Amino acid sequence: MESYLACDDCIMSIEYGDIPADRPELASDIDRIWAGYHLFNTEESDGEFSWSACDCCGSLLGGRRSAFVARKHDR
Repeated sequence: MESYLACDDCIMSIEYGDIPADRPELASDIDRIWAGYHLFNTEESDGEFSWSACDCCGSLLGGRRSAFVARKHDR
């Protein structure tokens, strides 16, 4: 299964459902990109700093990126 890299805000959202107060649009950003998928934090990454866009929400802010996987919803 392919893994992707997510910012800390997305990892907290994937793991705990937490949405930061300064990013109330985070859930809709994630849904826009990943509608129809379940997202899982894989904890395979050591969370290295990156300027690459977050694969989960699309944020261009630099920061730590950690691995996650996406699985298509079963119908």
